[in-house]
Amino acid sequence: MDLEPKDIEPPLSQFNHTMPTKESMMKLVTTLNDRLPGDRSLPNETLRSVFDTYWPQFEQELKAILLRAKKGQSAAPVRSKTDMMVEILYAVRNMDNRLKNLEFRILGDDLRSAEPIGDHTKWVDIVVQAMQQLGGKGSLSDIYAECKKILSAGETSKSTNNSIDSTIRRTIYQHSSDVTAYLGKEDLFQQIGSGLWQLRNHERE
Repeated sequence: MDLEPKDIEPPLSQFNHTMPTKESMMKLVTTLNDRLPGDRSLPNETLRSVFDTYWPQFEQELKAILLRAKKGQSAAPVRSKTDMMVEILYAVRNMDNRLKNLEFRILGDDLRSAEPIGDHTKWVDIVVQAMQQLGGKGSLSDIYAECKKILSAGETSKSTNNSIDSTIRRTIYQHSSDVTAYLGKEDLFQQIGSGLWQLRNHERE
């Protein structure tokens, strides 16, 4: 009864944690009742009435069980702040990769090679050139701006800034083993922070 969500470690921490309080247990019972077929579930008023009737008995028996369990047992170790921060960092990185993969899928075209701009130029070449001009690394916004400068100097232009940004971002993802959208060929770009990228090598091989 004294176990808090912060005390739960992976993999159990990824699941919902119901506290043995009246409000929390009522939500759990309601959720289970809602999942039953229509002819087996109880009306909300009936469910509430039955729950209120048996709650005192449940609470009393639960307290007795916990009291017996605590006798002769030492307290569970308290998780350190470092341990919890590492878990948070891992979870955030995992979500970041999932969002990038989702974004890649939503963007549409699953290009298996970089999209040509002209007869001999490809998007990946434009991105590499832009990053080289930025000193080998930069934020996505800086890379977008530098690529547009290169494009404006040529004969080819894209229809909207949004389509250019999406294509540049997709090109980076397809050529970086740091994200799940990587195509498994040229591993040119390395993620060094949120929205920050650098060339794995400043010179193309």
